[in-house]
Amino acid sequence: MRRATIGTWLNYATSIGFQVLFASRFGTSHAATAFVIVFSAAISMSGLLISTVQSVAVPRLVAPDGRLLPRTLRFLGVVTALAGLLSLSTALLAEPAAAVLAKLASIDQAQTSELVRWGAVALFAQFLAGELAAVSLSIGDRLIPTVAPTIPSIVAGAALLVQQSAGVVTALQWIAIGSVLQVTMLAILLSRRVRFGSALTPPLTSAALMMLGAYVLLTSI
Repeated sequence: MRRATIGTWLNYATSIGFQVLFASRFGTSHAATAFVIVFSAAISMSGLLISTVQSVAVPRLVAPDGRLLPRTLRFLGVVTALAGLLSLSTALLAEPAAAVLAKLASIDQAQTSELVRWGAVALFAQFLAGELAAVSLSIGDRLIPTVAPTIPSIVAGAALLVQQSAGVVTALQWIAIGSVLQVTMLAILLSRRVRFGSALTPPLTSAALMMLGAYVLLTSI
């Protein structure tokens, strides 16, 4: 519990540090507005899917002997495919999405289009990171899943400090790269601990649809 608490506070500290650095660099400019819109949308969409995984899959993921259950893993595969499709669709629709945002928020369309594309990468990487963290927590890991989210903020913050001329697109690029590093670290550590079982679990479809619908409703309010 103490290790998890330390990891959580480190995550908060690095997130605040990046936000302070970002605000000092870009202030309330139109570029900063575009970044906040795209990044918030990406995090919200990935968070929606991660919440579904945590609520539906995690309670049914581990057998009494500590092995991961195949049916639940297949469900995780389906949700991962959905996240990938959502990210791909976002990237492909970057131009029209940027055009709409540019009109609504008076921001640069070309820059926003680049942000949307990198936001799609961050969306998928953050979903994978959240999914792997949920699996790690379910098998008893506490420190790594809470420390790993510090990586994107640290990487992006360091990039802004080193690259004085870096813009908001560069900041989001490094967040996406940091998210990929986060996924890589979690995957490597998790691969050393997981065991697979064959026990049956109750069907997940109805529960998944209900939880996903509830989260979509809450997000839209």
